[in-house]
Amino acid sequence: MTVFPLKYDGSNTLQDMTTANLERLTYHLQRAYAAQVSGGGDGYVFVGSGETSIGSAADTSATQRTNQTQRIINNGVIEGYPSYPGVGSETDTSYAYRQDRTVPSAVSSADFNSYGMLYYDSGNDHLEPFSTEAELAAVITDQAITNMRTGDEVGSYRVSTSAPSSGGAGTELQ
Repeated sequence: MTVFPLKYDGSNTLQDMTTANLERLTYHLQRAYAAQVSGGGDGYVFVGSGETSIGSAADTSATQRTNQTQRIINNGVIEGYPSYPGVGSETDTSYAYRQDRTVPSAVSSADFNSYGMLYYDSGNDHLEPFSTEAELAAVITDQAITNMRTGDEVGSYRVSTSAPSSGGAGTELQ
């Protein structure tokens, strides 16, 4: 059973968040994460050395080559004549992508219990706190991760062959 966190409606009433409220909360979570990694915090991605390697990319260009072998006529047969010019490639620049994979410390249990989110347990007719981070993740964080990977991409990096419409020259934090 999916439970919805409660929200204060501004008129001294608590009510379940709507799907739209959860989507907005998830969006704000993604934006907060993006601001944290843009500031060089835990999880940021960069090109260079240090931290953890997460892959590499090479910027290459095509080259045209012709055979420079000298042609020799040997008993009426031409030797060393190229049959066609060759096409090759060369690496202009290599990029080593790295990531800071340190993890920020978790909220203390006392703070989680005091300042965590509540939901209405209709089966027992009372308010309950989300008792574990996993319960809260199932409602909010998992959706934020899905959005970053396959949805709106807010809070994610994109590496592409062309410059982004705004931001850096090859990587862009969405």
